[in-house]
Amino acid sequence: MLSSKTLILITDSKVAKFYSSKGSHVQDLLKSIAAEKWWKMLIQKGRDNFFHKMGVSSHFFDPHHEAKENERRSFSLEIKYTLKNVLKSYPADCIVIFSEPKMLGELRKNLASEFKALIHKEINKDLTHCTLQEISGYLRNV
Repeated sequence: MLSSKTLILITDSKVAKFYSSKGSHVQDLLKSIAAEKWWKMLIQKGRDNFFHKMGVSSHFFDPHHEAKENERRSFSLEIKYTLKNVLKSYPADCIVIFSEPKMLGELRKNLASEFKALIHKEINKDLTHCTLQEISGYLRNV
């Protein structure tokens, strides 16, 4: 059963939306953020996998997924800082997270322990383009 003041976080690797909710009824959009391209430049990891060493040019067989991983990691850090600010203005009793699986994994790694204690449920579902009524429908099943 959800508490009276629930914070709903809906995110994918590009957009995060924070909604207020009373029980299973979604009320208002508190904040919406989009991934910034400049942020991922701060956290680029060095290339030291099997095929590619630091300071060596790229090869055809190198994995091509590093950019998306870096973008997900940097955006999850941005979500973490925004979540801290949202909880100051809207002190929620619990948090419900709807996210795609890879982004949910990054959020689990990067969220502080004080936020992890508030998490009521994590659902592997991308609802970033859904209406408030559709989100409320999914929330009733939680």
